[in-house]
Formats: sequence, C-alpha cells, structure tokens
Amino acid sequence: MKLCFATPTYLEAGHPINSGVATATHALACGLVESGHRVQVVALSRTACGDTLLDGVRVQYVQPDQLHWYASKMLLIGQHLAQPLRELANSLRLGRAVLRLHRQHAFDLIESTETGSLALAFQRAAPLIIRLHGEEYIFAKYTPTRRPSLALRLTRTLQRFALRRAQKLISPSAAHAQTIAQELGHPAETIPVVPHGLPIPIVPRTELPESPLVLFVGRLQAVKGVRDALIAFAKARQTVPQAQLVLLGGNHPTEPQAALDMLIKQLGIGEAMQQLGNLPREALNAWYAQARLLIMPSYYESFGLVALEAMAHGIPIIGYTSGALPEVIGEAGVLVPTADTDALAEALVRALTNEQTWQTLSSSATKRIERYTVARQVEQSLAVYRSIGAPHAHLLHRD
Repeated sequence: MKLCFATPTYLEAGHPINSGVATATHALACGLVESGHRVQVVALSRTACGDTLLDGVRVQYVQPDQLHWYASKMLLIGQHLAQPLRELANSLRLGRAVLRLHRQHAFDLIESTETGSLALAFQRAAPLIIRLHGEEYIFAKYTPTRRPSLALRLTRTLQRFALRRAQKLISPSAAHAQTIAQELGHPAETIPVVPHGLPIPIVPRTELPESPLVLFVGRLQAVKGVRDALIAFAKARQTVPQAQLVLLGGNHPTEPQAALDMLIKQLGIGEAMQQLGNLPREALNAWYAQARLLIMPSYYESFGLVALEAMAHGIPIIGYTSGALPEVIGEAGVLVPTADTDALAEALVRALTNEQTWQTLSSSATKRIERYTVARQVEQSLAVYRSIGAPHAHLLHRD
C-alpha cells in the first residue's frame, strides 16, 4: 500500500521528543515500512523544512500558518478566534501538501489525527482515516481545574466536522473510543480499537534499582496531574526521605513554570528533584534505566504511551484510574482514585519500600508489555484499512 500520514507534530532528527503523537506515529510508520508498505509523512514544524528520510520513512515538513498570531492581537475577540483560526489554517496547510504529493504518488489511503484534519475531510482523492490521539478539548473537559474555553469549543466544532466525515476512526483504547462515541452520538463499536505499539526495545530488569528514583514523563500540563505528582511525592518523602523525583517534559500554558516553582518551594522538595525538559530518546532511555517508579497521575489519557516505555524497562506505574490507564497498565502498576494524592503517596511509599511489591509489579510490567508490539499494531491497522475498501489494502507484506 501507499500511505500518507498527516500530523501536526512529528519527530525531527537531532531534536528532543516533542510529543506522544509524534512518537506513536513514527513507530507505526516505521512498522509499515518494515512490512513492505510505502509511507509518506506530512508534518507541521517550525524548525524543520522540506523533505527528509527518517528511519526509512519519507517525511515532508510544512511550516505552520501564522494567521492565528495576528488574530490573537484583535481586541475582545482575538483570544476566542486565534485557536480555531489556527486549526483551520493549519488543516489547509497540511491538506494542500498532502494533495500535492497525492498527485505524484497516488496514495491508497490518508491517515490523519483529530488536529488538522478538516481540509482533508473534504477531499475525495483517497479514503481518510483519523487516528484518535486525544486533544486539548477533551483534556480540558476532564481536568477539574479547567473548563473548555470558547476558543477550545469553537476549535472542537471544526474537528467534529472532520471526525464525522472520515471513512473510519481508530482509537488506541476502548476507553477513548467510548468517550469519542458519546461525543459524536455514535455506537462505540463503530470505532475500532488498535493499541499503540512499543516504540523502543524491551529491556527486562530483575533487580531493584539502587536509588529510589521516581520519574514523571510528559508535558507539564494540568491534565497530566503534574501538581498532584509533586504533592504526592512530597508526602511520600516524609516516609522515604532519600527519594528523588525527575520531571521530564516540556512546559505547558496550563501549568506556568512560575506557579510550579512556587508549589515546589511551598512543598520544600526543591533539593530532592530535577526538571530537565524534553530529552532525546537516548537520554530519556538512560533515565528509564535507573528509575524505580513512574508516577502518572493523569486526569485523562487516551492511551498513555509513556506507560509502555516504562513497562519496557520493567518500571511499575503509580497513577490514577482515569481514561485508558486501567486497560493499558493492568497489573503493571498501582492505580488509585483520581485526585486522591494521599492514596497516590501511599502507593509510592509501598512500591519504594517493599521490594517484594516492586518485584511483583515489575514482573507484571515485563510480561504485559509483550502484547504491545508494533507488528500487532500494523496488522490490526491493515485490517481497518481493508474494511473501508482502500485500494490494494489486500496486499499484506509479512516477514
């Protein structure tokens, strides 16, 4: 098959990992290429430009539109119009680039994400599939400290047009499929579930790491529960004073750095933690290799790709029973009621101080990760492609 992936973010050579969407899309694209399919990626980027070959995948980077920046300067209405205008303008940028390439390569199928799909939803050159990764409206809806703004609601209205016009939606989890089905008024069974594949090798672990190091990996965003992670860690450290916390992920407007700095100071944990921002894959894997636990108190996850990365290193996950986390993590961690930082701290203490508990969870993580292979994701994705009658979808290349 000849496939085109249109995405608002993608990995860039020599740059830190910028999102789970980028990582997941790249893993699937590489898997399809290894299976004998031709894949073209079109992605928005402020730093990369033009065509490149990344791990065997052909990528064309497109500069995002700046119209929304000018709109944001308009009095009174600018703050409401900027985000939906960005959604519309960037969908046009992606759509034009994809269709220009389609005239050269005649793609059998186009796959996109919720963000940036609107223009592609109105083309008839090739069937469109939208893979649901999650986006800001859903995250705001499930974050107790936030409500979807007018700008987010307008943006989501545009995205719903695309979601309803796509030939098929694919969800990485049953929980997220149910969320989107309810939003669109569709039966949940009409959205096939194809879990993400593990983007890194499995590195099994048999011994308890020497240092009681806890990782938080992801955007420092309200929906990711970064504040809850800090509070729970501070409570756990009263029992485990030698514990250390490392935050790996970029800043986000929903949690300004100044506010996080103030909270860290109030909790008195500044000397027990580091904040390192986004890291390249090699550096991120090095932190996984020495960590004892991953803390993941998200208020909503459409899947939770970093949980797979942690499990691949035999690292148990401590988090909330929210979104897709229960079905993804299973027995590979301890999940507590959402927003209960006391229970979160207790789970941290138990896994940090009881070696048998840690060994049991770590062993479960190593076993569970075996089901999340890229090969399985490729096979299941191809089955969905066949179901919509994409040309040449019957031509499966197997090792």
